[in-house]
Amino acid sequence: MLTEQEKDIIKQTVPLLKEKGTEITSIFYPKMFKAHPELLNMFNQTNQKRGMQSSALAQAVMAAAVNIDNLSVIKPVIMPVAYKHCALQVYAEHYPIVGENLLKAIQDVTGLEEHDPVIQAWAKAYGVIADVFIQIEKEIYDQMMWIGFKPFKITNIKQESEDIKSFTVETEEYDFSEFTPGQYITVDVSSDKLPYRAKRHYSIVSGEKNHLTFGVKRDVTTEHEGEVSTILHDEIKEGD
Repeated sequence: MLTEQEKDIIKQTVPLLKEKGTEITSIFYPKMFKAHPELLNMFNQTNQKRGMQSSALAQAVMAAAVNIDNLSVIKPVIMPVAYKHCALQVYAEHYPIVGENLLKAIQDVTGLEEHDPVIQAWAKAYGVIADVFIQIEKEIYDQMMWIGFKPFKITNIKQESEDIKSFTVETEEYDFSEFTPGQYITVDVSSDKLPYRAKRHYSIVSGEKNHLTFGVKRDVTTEHEGEVSTILHDEIKEGD
């Protein structure tokens, strides 16, 4: 539990987070990946290059800081992130790794030492916030059809538009009739073009008894090309 003094410290850091939040998280990711390269496959590296994940984490940290007196208020913000964490197989043991490197990034930007009251308050606050995520994600895992990844056979690939393909995958093991459009599936991709296995989320178009269909938009901008969407569009064939 956080003391009232610690909560006050967290709330007083909100202006700093507004000003430096993205800078802190942009330092955090490279720091964490350098110390734990095994986590690279959990994060979209194209989004990393675009700064999208740094911004998303900054917004989540900001929401927690503003509502530190009542974290239940930010549950609507947490839920989409928690679902994606479960899809990527994020577990309780990953949270201390994130916390350690996030705190180091805060120290780098603020110049504060490890034993400064602000850093100590944020260390405790992160533990409280992490516990909220861990509990929510445990409930999600308990409801999942299966844990981890399962092999599927691609039975149909359709060019829906210039930059979108739909992929229909099949298995006799599960019934997908309860899946609805708007939910998503996580695909685990391995390729000689990637230095690691990559996991990506794609929206489900439809689900039926033993197969489901998901859409993949070829992700191309003037600066960055989506690594995994390009592989799916160019290399994956029916029967794979």
